[in-house]
Amino acid sequence: MIKSIIKMKVKEISNSRIASSLGISRTTLIKYVDNICKSGLSFGELDKLSEKDLADLFHTPNLLTES
Repeated sequence: MIKSIIKMKVKEISNSRIASSLGISRTTLIKYVDNICKSGLSFGELDKLSEKDLADLFHTPNLLTES
């Protein structure tokens, strides 16, 4: 979900539209965006990172590889 949020923020899509397209509340999206911004990297810089790099940066488990 983080990669999707970043891609949409790079395209300057509104928080309301992003939340709606991801099926989450705007409040939840804002929490994600706040945490993403705390990385100190721009959305453009983050967009260049791989899913694995983003998972490592934000300490999110990869649910596809966990047993």
